[in-house]
Amino acid sequence: MNNRNHMKKIVYLAALTLLMACQTAPEVANTSNEITIVESNHPESIFPGNIIQSEQSHVITQVHDGLLGLNPKTETPEALLAKRWFINNESDVFTFQLYQNIYFHDDTCFEDNTGRQLMAEDVKKSFEYLLKYKHHNQISTGLLEQIKGTQNYIQNCSNNEKSNAHIDGIVVKDSFQLEIHLKNPNPNFIYSLVGPDMVILPIEGLMAYGENCTIGCGPFQVDYFKPNGDSIVLTKNQKYYRTDQAGTALPYTDRVIFYYEPVPAKSLKMIRNGVVKFIPAISKKHVLKFVEENITLFEEANPTLSLEQPIGLEKSDVYMIRHTSLKNLRYSSMNLLYLDRVYLKSPEPTK
Repeated sequence: MNNRNHMKKIVYLAALTLLMACQTAPEVANTSNEITIVESNHPESIFPGNIIQSEQSHVITQVHDGLLGLNPKTETPEALLAKRWFINNESDVFTFQLYQNIYFHDDTCFEDNTGRQLMAEDVKKSFEYLLKYKHHNQISTGLLEQIKGTQNYIQNCSNNEKSNAHIDGIVVKDSFQLEIHLKNPNPNFIYSLVGPDMVILPIEGLMAYGENCTIGCGPFQVDYFKPNGDSIVLTKNQKYYRTDQAGTALPYTDRVIFYYEPVPAKSLKMIRNGVVKFIPAISKKHVLKFVEENITLFEEANPTLSLEQPIGLEKSDVYMIRHTSLKNLRYSSMNLLYLDRVYLKSPEPTK
């Protein structure tokens, strides 16, 4: 690759360095294999292009990965599907090199029902589908429209008909490398790629299911979802490509269950009784009485429950409650949940 001569501004992220090096593997023999969470509003859709609720993004970011993610500690982009990226000196060409060991979740849309290897063409087709979908449904397309050729692309295709149109500014160089060319320089474009709506889906899944596609290459895959249900169940992606620093395969747990309960008092009862282990968001007015009535659960020598506030919302009236047995829970200011390294540790026996 001769990018070196003309790319003076280089951003390079090595895989192992950015896999949360500070995190350590749990004591597997002493952990549970299920994470339970309760939130208020059951999503009618978990398609990335439809995100309007935090509940949607919490599920989507477990099922799908994008080129880049947001490091919850530094709030800066980190490598996910792209093992490294380069930005040219003018900040108008972004080059991405993909890992070559990433596979989509198994599904009947694939040959032999087996998820195939992620390719650069999937990135291009995902972005094209997302732009077309958002434009058709009058949803903000954000920085996507800064890519060269997007205006012509929108004019040449619609969401209701098949089209051979493509975005000229997304150039597939080979099976695992692509370039994104912008209309104008913008070094901040890289931050647009960390959002939960910029994840990568397989071409076959988009063709077969459209906005009902739930196939990704994230740490968990969808086991149960109904738009009018009361829960969403995710199971471990056995082929997930990431490991922790010790080489332990991620995710740590086998299953994640999201329950949905609109009545705060019932959600609080669920966490008090151990039915769920985490409430990501609940208002202060509901928390105060609950803490007062269950103060021993928060203040005992080894407290059962912990009251916290999400990063970036420390001055708000929004709180989180979790069982202290829930370890490695990370939450970013973009309202993203990171569950691939979360595990439940059994309480220490009382003496």
